[in-house]
Order: sequence, then C-alpha cells, then structure tokens
Amino acid sequence: MTIRLTAEWALWGKEPGTRDGEKVLACSDGKVGGGDFSKIITRYAPGTSTELPQVTMSWFGGRDSAHLGLAVQEWSDERDGLGRDIAITRYFCVPYERAAEGPVSFEGLYRAFAERALPVTGPLLVDVPTLDPQVTARAADETVVGAAALLLTGQPVCVVNGEDVPLLDRLLFFDAVTALLPYGFRAKMTASTWTDSASRHRIRLSFARHAPAGAYPVSWGRGAEIPEDQDVARVYHNALLGGDRLVELTARFARDTRPRSMSAENLATVLPVLGELGLLFELPDISDISDFEEWLATGGDEVLTSCADALGQGRLDMLPQHLVQLNILAARAREGGEQERHRQIIGSRRLLVPDPTLDQTIQERLYDALLSLAYGPRLTVDGLDRIVRDAGRRIPPPLVAALRRMTAAEPAVTVRLTRYLGAAERAALLASLSPDDLADAAAREPVDPPAARTACDELVRRGADETGRTAVRAALRRRGQLVEVVQRLHPGDQEGQIRRHRDLLTAAYGQEHGEEALREVLSVGLPPAPLLAALALTCAWDVRPLLMREVFLTLLGQGITRELLDDVVRELGEPGRDPSERRRNTARRSGRS
Repeated sequence: MTIRLTAEWALWGKEPGTRDGEKVLACSDGKVGGGDFSKIITRYAPGTSTELPQVTMSWFGGRDSAHLGLAVQEWSDERDGLGRDIAITRYFCVPYERAAEGPVSFEGLYRAFAERALPVTGPLLVDVPTLDPQVTARAADETVVGAAALLLTGQPVCVVNGEDVPLLDRLLFFDAVTALLPYGFRAKMTASTWTDSASRHRIRLSFARHAPAGAYPVSWGRGAEIPEDQDVARVYHNALLGGDRLVELTARFARDTRPRSMSAENLATVLPVLGELGLLFELPDISDISDFEEWLATGGDEVLTSCADALGQGRLDMLPQHLVQLNILAARAREGGEQERHRQIIGSRRLLVPDPTLDQTIQERLYDALLSLAYGPRLTVDGLDRIVRDAGRRIPPPLVAALRRMTAAEPAVTVRLTRYLGAAERAALLASLSPDDLADAAAREPVDPPAARTACDELVRRGADETGRTAVRAALRRRGQLVEVVQRLHPGDQEGQIRRHRDLLTAAYGQEHGEEALREVLSVGLPPAPLLAALALTCAWDVRPLLMREVFLTLLGQGITRELLDDVVRELGEPGRDPSERRRNTARRSGRS
C-alpha cells in the first residue's frame, strides 16, 4: 500500500568554479522559501563525510505546519574554484499530517526520493509505501531495543562500530527503533546515517565513529547498557526484551500519530501501551492512558508509604521497584498541595534519614527520587530548609550529593549548600557563582548570617586578584555596598562593621583607592559611620582631605538650602586656595572693604 505525497524541495551546495560558500542553488516555488530552506538545512547539518551518499531525517514547523524533511548528501561531478570536489544536498520535505496518514517510514521516503534529480518544474509528487509493523517488529533485535530505550532518556543516541553497515540497512534500523515508540515522536525526530562526532549537531539518533559528549553509545550488533537512574528507559527495556508481542506493539504505536516532543512527560507515556499488552511487571496494572494518568496523579502517596514500609521491614529487594515508580511519578508536573502531602509522608516516615543498611549508590538514587518528587524541580531556600528539618538536621554525604544535582532556584541556595561540604568542594561550588550572584545571596531577605558571611568572604577572596575587582566593585555598588548585610552580621559591633567594610572596599578598589572610588561610594548619599571610617582608612592620603570636605558639605547640605550651600561651596573654593582670598571675598559679600 502506498500514499501519494506532494513535496517541496531545495538544492544546496556551491557554485562550480567559484570560491563561494554553500547556499541554496535552487528551490521549489511553494510555502517554504529559499531563506527557510537555508536555515533548515544548516540547522540539521551532520558534517561532511568523505563517504557519500548519506541521509539525514529532520523536521520543522509545528501543529498544522509540521513537516518531515529528508536530506540526501552526495558528490557532484563539479569542482569549486580551489579544485575541490563539491558535495551537494538534495533536500525534500512533506507535510507531517499527510505522511502520518500512511504512516510512511524513513526508508520508504528515501526510496521515493533517491533517484529524483533536482531542480524540477511544477509540483513534485511521489508515491511512498506505508510502514509495515511486521517488518519493523522482525528487525527489533537487542540493538534496536537498546537504542529505543535510550531515546527515552531524552538524550541523543549514537550507534558505533557500524561503519560497514549499508545505507539502506541504517535507514531500516532507524525505522525499527522509532517503530517501538509512538509515531508522533517522528514529528520532532532527527536521525542521520552518519554524523561528525567532532562537530556540534542536533541529531538525536545517528551512526558515527565515536559517540559525542552527551550521547549514549550503542555498539552495532550488541545490546545497550541502560543507566540505573533512567527508570522509564529501564522498565521499557526489560519489558521489550522479555516480551513476545512486538508486532502488536509496533502496530499500536503506528496508530498513535499525534505530534509530540520528546520531553520527559511525553516519553513516559509509552508505558501505558506496554501495560495494555501485559508487558509491565514493575508498575501497577496499567491498562490504558487514563489509568496511567490516574496513577500519576494519585500514586505518589501509596508508593512513598510502601517504600517506607519496605525499608522499615528490611525488605530491600522491593527497593528497585519503588525507585522505578518514584522516578516515573517525579517526571510529571505537580501541584503544590500534592507535593506537600508527599513531604509530610517523607518527614513523618523519616525517609530522608540515612539508612545504614543501604549501599551509598542506592541511597543516593533514593534521595534523587524523593527530592525530585517532593521538593523539585528546582531547589529553593525554603525547600532546602524543609529538607534539613525532614532529615533530622543531619545531612549525610549521599543527600548532599543529591542536593547538588538539583537545579538551584537562586544563588542563596548554592551558598547555603556549601556549609555541608568539605573545603575543596566548597571552593569549587562557590567558584560557579559570579560576584553579582554572591552579592544577591548575601543580601537575600531574611538575611541568613552564615550564608551572608560565606558570600562576603568569597567576594573578598575574588578581589584579592586584581582582575576580579571590576566585577566585585560593580556587584557591591549595585547592592549599596552591602551596608544592611554588614549591620546584620555585626549587630552593635561598630569595630566589626568597620573591618568588614574595609575588607570589601579593598576587594573592590585595592589597598589604596583614589578620588574615583571615593566619589562612587559617596554618590548614593552619606554612608553610615562604619563605612565612612572604612573608606577613610582605605583611601589614599592625598584623597582624604577631599573625603573630609565631601562629608562636611553633605552634612551641611542637610541643614541649609541648596542656594546657601552653593554660596558656601564657592566661598570655600578648591582645596589649597589662599585663606586670605576667601576672607576678602567674605568681607566683600558682607559690604566691608
């Protein structure tokens, strides 16, 4: 069975005999223009291989404008102005909505366009074979299942040791992998028969000599290792390797053509289909998506209670299943009230209190799941305080490690975490914050003295290096020289306040600063006495008379009008002016000769 599709197209490459760069050489006269084609082709460029042809599957647009793209990169018979062979790319795109009616496969699209020369005149019509679930299911070996499972992590997957695999077999592999996922993911899927591992690209599933950083490798002809902390992927992988209903599964997924992104929440929706086919054993009996949604919304309390019971009874064999369930529950967005119930169970059942019977790795995985479910997705100051209380005010190393893996909502969270770290780890974590972050953390209301002290000390340390003073100066100026923070750190202790201000001023302006620094500090008004004292002690000798004058005039301006103050300033003149001249001016103004 086939489906007829209307395609738009572009031809990409270099003009023969020139030294120009690559560009759109020709394109169809449709909704997608030359500028659009240029952006799409460069966005999904896999690099340039010496072994051509290569094929890249891509997408663009959303909802009604979603398209599937296919790029065929091959050698031309032409050379550029430097005598180098020119590689050209024939790019074709079809509306996703129409392609999903088949639905069509990657390999089918390639066969339809493989021999189509460009440019062409008029509409480009092709008949594409529809996907055959039985064919793709038969191709689902352990490499295919492993790659599909790793895609559920949300990270790119790269097939290595497959240099000798023919082009069509690579495309059939892509079809087999994506057939084990809802067809709607193809609306956001990218795949390439070859990618350059040294280049930064946007390809989610590819073949390469080496897997790039951030991608999971799968060795051709072998199974995949699923990370222990990727529970959705692990449940899926175990179910498919032990299942015998792959034809039913691929047929079911082929009907699920609603376009969707490969977000964590969407990826978890593959599990209800496995439950419908009786392939799940690590989750409750889930028969359809409505049951799954109900379990996601209500299952957290039950799973937390069961986990606490199992730990209390020493039934550690149940913990892997509970970890799977907790992580799947944590993958969805939650309401505040739901999280509060979870926190109450965690606190009352002491789930954050370390269990000496657990291996540290398992303990960290449990903490990761609990924190993500009940205190995430971002760690706040209030959330950290609650975690400390729920842990019995003792934060063991595995919990600290889990806390560090959470995303901090604000710099104050990062600074507060440092109190639970050793010296080397503390220094590394503080180094990740900018001077602005440190000043914000110090000034956060209500002021937390230990965190504020840590932030101030780090600002002083940054200023010890002359190259860091400009940023420290800007951060202190933006936060009013941290006057209120210093007062809170040393209440009633003016000597302590002076020392603290002196250290911060030195970090911002150096051991002796001049007139520019003086005017910068005084520009916001008359500082409190401790800051003035610190300013006097740190400014250069030749600037101190100016400091005294500016302070005097500021105080004077608080008691007389601006007009009178201007008169006084004129009479005082510049520092160093002859006093007798000032007396003559005063007498003249009062009518005396």
